[in-house]
Amino acid sequence: IPWSPRRLYAELIPDADRLNRFTSEVMTVAVNEELDRGRPHTEVLAEVEARHPEHAGLIWSYWDRWPETPGEPIAGTVALIDELGVAAVRRYALSNFATSTFERIVDEPRFAVLHRLDGWLLSGEVGVIKPEPEIYALACERFHVEPGDAVFIDDRADNVEAARAFGMSALVFTGAEALRSELAGMGLPVA
Repeated sequence: IPWSPRRLYAELIPDADRLNRFTSEVMTVAVNEELDRGRPHTEVLAEVEARHPEHAGLIWSYWDRWPETPGEPIAGTVALIDELGVAAVRRYALSNFATSTFERIVDEPRFAVLHRLDGWLLSGEVGVIKPEPEIYALACERFHVEPGDAVFIDDRADNVEAARAFGMSALVFTGAEALRSELAGMGLPVA
């Protein structure tokens, strides 16, 4: 599922330079990582507002309109998830995701694929985020998977490198067709 706060803020801040400044200086990746660690949004956003009171409305719209930040699931990846499921390959999500925001979208029909997974581990539940090694250990423990038996897929190279360092096979996601080819090359049952 593609995600970006810019999806929301581009609508609220149509000027490209202002948008870039806002997302690099106010509502930054670091702010979202604090939410992903499980800190309450009221606490995190209040801290951001204290530093940037002139942007209070935009800051709080992040929570109010958060369900607008994820895009539609990538069709090709949904097909791969389903194909692997038919072949009885277990599929799990390990995501940097605040539980408070996940709960707001998990039952939306457009994200029905989440319920076809065999489980998920959210960083907000456990207080650590990718690429911290602890989260990979927690995922393996929760899902009863040996690291060497897992294939980890992520769109961020730092997360992939951390998974490899932990002992997993790991792939950088660049697109559904490339992923299909890589998985087939590893001997997984995809067409």
